[in-house]
Amino acid sequence: MKMGVSVLVFLAALATTLLRYCSLALTPDGDALLEVKTSLNDTNNLLSNWNDSDESPCKWTGITCSPQDQRVVSIDLPHKQLEGTLSPNISKLDRLQRLDLSRNNLRGVIPSSLVRLWHLTHLNLSANSLSGEIPKIGALSKFGFMSYNGNSELCGLQVNNPCGNSLGFPAEDPIMSSSDFINSTMPSSDFIKGLVTEVLPMLGFFVMFLLGLLGIWKLTKMVKSYKEAKKQVHQEPG
Repeated sequence: MKMGVSVLVFLAALATTLLRYCSLALTPDGDALLEVKTSLNDTNNLLSNWNDSDESPCKWTGITCSPQDQRVVSIDLPHKQLEGTLSPNISKLDRLQRLDLSRNNLRGVIPSSLVRLWHLTHLNLSANSLSGEIPKIGALSKFGFMSYNGNSELCGLQVNNPCGNSLGFPAEDPIMSSSDFINSTMPSSDFIKGLVTEVLPMLGFFVMFLLGLLGIWKLTKMVKSYKEAKKQVHQEPG
């Protein structure tokens, strides 16, 4: 019986450890935001509270989460003197509804991966120094001039500025081909990786829990068999 108690104590300790690990791990949305941060030069240190020691990014500067599932739904960082480039890792935030990085000093192209942000309803990248062709398919197809105004090096239908590699507006976005667009509707490998990262610890906990129950059941049977055998020995005539 002491053995059974020891097994229960072990399982309780294991469950506590696993649950603590799961609760302390930063969410996949938080990991994605940290990757986005690496592409930015935060001259005023406004993003100093974006760090991996938090369980959730929901209290980080400029971030809003859904109260239901704590997923990131808004990045709101206008006029923060941010420099750097737009990270393609923004597309990992697949519940994002609002993205406002206007009036900063962002350079480079608009990543084609942003066409996967199907929940996006507000986009403001105006008054930066972005360049290149604006992807005009997927989630970005619904945003017009006001989302990109003030980026003199941008070209495309949205800003009424034909790109230099064609006589007019290109029939197909060279940044993303038709096959890439089809693939963009599928869950990304990063999303799947994040899902696995969340599920595996809990799966491990349940497997260990079931194995523990099996061990207790076998131990109980062994104790019961031993008691019955001992009882039979005592009942035999001397």
